[in-house]
Amino acid sequence: MELKFITDENGNPVEVIVPIKDWRKIEKKMNPGKKKKQTTKTQEILDGLKRSVEAVRLHQKGKLKLKTAEQLLHEL
Repeated sequence: MELKFITDENGNPVEVIVPIKDWRKIEKKMNPGKKKKQTTKTQEILDGLKRSVEAVRLHQKGKLKLKTAEQLLHEL
């Protein structure tokens, strides 16, 4: 499993990105009796993870500037 970490300006990890293939394996272990159809909440989580992965890819290409952890906290 290849996890990716997003860090703040001080190098502290603030988020973890899990590949969707691995997330589905985790999800299956957590809900062994559930049908394959994903619940709305699960789909929301997966959609959020996909958006996060895409944001990191854009940032790595220099096409998107990510907010610092401090900036995110000020939004709360």
